[in-house]
Amino acid sequence: MSSTVSSTTFYLDLIETIDINGVKQQAVKRVTKNLITDYNHRILTLAADATSTLLTMGASNVGGQVSADDVSYVRVSNLDDETAIRLVINMLTAAPADAGSFHVDLPAASSYLISTKQAAIVAAGADFAAYTVVSTIQAVTAAGSTIDVELFIISK
Repeated sequence: MSSTVSSTTFYLDLIETIDINGVKQQAVKRVTKNLITDYNHRILTLAADATSTLLTMGASNVGGQVSADDVSYVRVSNLDDETAIRLVINMLTAAPADAGSFHVDLPAASSYLISTKQAAIVAAGADFAAYTVVSTIQAVTAAGSTIDVELFIISK
């Protein structure tokens, strides 16, 4: 049996507007992703003083994971109006010793957009070797603060 889900096009419109002393400036960028057949949109409440896995890359779009081969776009938004979270993007390589992570401060009421599934961690003074695939995206919350985050994912 073949799928009855038709692929579609995803549009992301970024509009940046500023008005200083009555002079309005605006930049508009449209990002288009084709052949999209799957999306996930969730609001998650993260426990205080904890590390929570928001997204796991895997072999397919099942069981709480997203296909590493097919993911096209991820947005994580901090819905709290006061407290920042720390996003941890974990890398997976064939050699566990080469795996690593990078950390991003996500302030209150802010979003972090990820439009690639590959990244690299390069130590200071080291040479770039190759990109690796993101394995998980986690969020670390502060003590005493439960945080709501919004997660939006599209994939083929």
